[in-house]
This record gives sequence, structure tokens and C-alpha cells, in this order.
Amino acid sequence: MSSQKVLVFAIFAIALGLAEAKSTKQTNAWYAEGTPNFAYDCSEKEDGNYPHPTLCTHYVACVAKAYAYEMVCALNHDGKPLHYVASSGPDPRTSHCDYPEVAGCEGPEPEKPTTTAPEVTTTRAPEVTTTRVPEPTTTRAPEPTTTRTPEVPTTAAPEVPPPTEAPPTDECREHDCRQVGNCTSFEVCQNGQWQERECGEDLFWNSEIDNGFGGE
Repeated sequence: MSSQKVLVFAIFAIALGLAEAKSTKQTNAWYAEGTPNFAYDCSEKEDGNYPHPTLCTHYVACVAKAYAYEMVCALNHDGKPLHYVASSGPDPRTSHCDYPEVAGCEGPEPEKPTTTAPEVTTTRAPEVTTTRVPEPTTTRAPEPTTTRTPEVPTTAAPEVPPPTEAPPTDECREHDCRQVGNCTSFEVCQNGQWQERECGEDLFWNSEIDNGFGGE
């Protein structure tokens, strides 16, 4: 009975040791630090490391021809990431990352996230304006003024001399002229009588000239 207990305990110890060894192996696997479920076809690739399809600073670890892990190269002394050397794989023991000029990869590098500090806006409080109330002013009413009506001088109307009798229409003053008929004839006073006369050739009576002839 005691020998059976010893055998069971031995088997349990061996199983526990195998489980611990398997756990340690999985923890120390070369792809343990990678990001699983990466979109990469490992169906025809043996276990190992392969160049990343787009980034030089990354590479892909294939496991069991079914699982892909995205791996990241370490940083060099100046803080910039190294590039994966494609010719060093797929053996995990020989594959490695190196300086870009050594790796010879020409793919794009991942963009570094940039953080922009928000601008601080300062709002100035509005100035308070004080409006002074104007003092009331008193307007004195003007004193009434009395305007004296000026005396209107009386002017005696000038004496109008009695009208003189107009000379008879048949009488005239010597050498007076007047128009009669059409524009080419006129009358002249001679010896108190009107005498008809004709204007000269191409001449006509001009009413704007006293006792004179006109022309074109």
C-alpha cells in the first residue's frame, strides 16, 4: 500500500515539473513580446521571423504556420528605432535588427504621435464705463420788450399840373416821321402836314430808330 502511494506521488511530481517546464518555455518564446493576431499569412512559412510587409522598424513572427505576431525592433543609442535585417531570418537565433544603413530597408517608418498643447486664450474683462449725469441747466425767460411804432411822416401829395390838350391828330411837328401801310413806306411831317414817302431800294422802316430808315 505504501509503495502505491509513493508511485502516485512520483507521477504527480513528474507531471507538475513538465507543466512548469512548458509554462517557462512559452513565457520565454521569442515571439512573447509581439502583438498577436496580426494580419499576415503564415500558412506556408516555418516558425521564425520575417520582414514586415510595410514597416522597416517591425517584423513578423510566424508560429505553427497559423499565428502571426507583430514584433518591434529596439531603439538605438540616440532613441531612433533600428531596422529589421531581412537576410538574417527566419531563424529566431540569427534574425536581428540593425542600423538603417546596415539593414538596407527602404520602407516607411511609423509616424510618431505628435501632441499639440491647447492654446490658452485670455479673455479680458470689459471695462466699466461711468456716465456722468449732466447737471440741469436753468434757462431764464427773456424779458418782454416794447417796440415803439415809428411815426409815419406825412408827405403832401405833389400838385399835378393840369393836363395839356393833345394836338389834333392831323397836326404834326416838322420833320417827324411815322410808319404807314407796309414796311417800305412812311410819312414825314412837312409844313404841318403828313406827306407819304417810299423807302429806298432794299430798305424798310425800322421802328427802333427815331425818325430814321432801316435796312436789311
